[in-house]
Amino acid sequence: MTACDGADAIDKFSGDPDISVVLSDIRMPRMDGLAMLGRLSDEYSDKRVFEVLILTGHADRDEAIDALQKGAMDFLTKPVSLKHLAHSTRNALNSVRAKRMEQRHLQNLEVALEEQKRLNRLQREFVSMVSHEFRTPLAIIDGAAQRMIRRKDQISPEDLEKRAHKVRNAVVRMTDLIESTLYASRLDAGAVQCSVAEMNIRDLVNTTCERQDEISPNHEIVRDLDRLPRIISADIKLIDKVFTNLLSNAVKYAPDSPRIEVLGWGDDSWAAVSVKDFGVGIPKNEMQRLFGRYFRASTSTGIPGTGIGLHICKNFVEMHGGTVQVESTEGQGTTFTVFLPINPPPPPAEQQTGK
Repeated sequence: MTACDGADAIDKFSGDPDISVVLSDIRMPRMDGLAMLGRLSDEYSDKRVFEVLILTGHADRDEAIDALQKGAMDFLTKPVSLKHLAHSTRNALNSVRAKRMEQRHLQNLEVALEEQKRLNRLQREFVSMVSHEFRTPLAIIDGAAQRMIRRKDQISPEDLEKRAHKVRNAVVRMTDLIESTLYASRLDAGAVQCSVAEMNIRDLVNTTCERQDEISPNHEIVRDLDRLPRIISADIKLIDKVFTNLLSNAVKYAPDSPRIEVLGWGDDSWAAVSVKDFGVGIPKNEMQRLFGRYFRASTSTGIPGTGIGLHICKNFVEMHGGTVQVESTEGQGTTFTVFLPINPPPPPAEQQTGK
């Protein structure tokens, strides 16, 4: 691309972001090369990566110094050989490439730094939240134990059973917190192994529902699993954790709506299980962040939780080649649906070795 003077060159440069090397004479009408160089440096040096080569028929030392001070990469005296011109142009292009690579590198570092700051902040919040979450079941256990000690000679079997259930539920809550925290750390380290073997998914879902029934007697878990295939290949521990978490969340986020619906279906290729509650729901604008580590919806305010359960669920399901889908309406409830292949693809080599 050519220009008749400095002003024309600036217009063309501003209109074409692909221009990265400018070759200009000093002596030009309207606006000379040094004035053009000054404008380019002032207006575009912070916005674009480019180099300027200045030519002159007069080997003026002061002009050369002025051009270099204003940002020119080289000052060429005419007549200049094509070989010399080509060499200077190649150097300019190489300089532009190097600067762009450095710019991208710095941008990537800035993004990585911001992400690390975000994760550090989330981890601090997570540690604070987990500390609070541990104190609650510990207080329940301590209170129940003190009451049983104080009333050891007069406590009734019914009251003893009631206190024992409170202690047991608190222990289950703490165990779940510990397991979730450990799983999250192992996921970050790439140390969660997926050991696939044949398992009865219908029995597993039934078992997790029965376990949740014991923990949450005030909720009713309605099951329809007749269309769910019985046998799939999966890691039973990881899939158990998935459905345990989804059922626990369904109960937790529907404190005033006792009905939980669990539906299963599938075919020769896939097994699908949905867990539906009629609780607080999730705001539409927060759905995309739902499976992020430590994320909790605004509707969960006042409800215990750490924000890592769904992150773990999604990862465990994807390790089997499956997917997790969610539908929710704020104030009306949420449905999570897990799709698992009957025969999942083999895990990557690094996953098989636990690296």
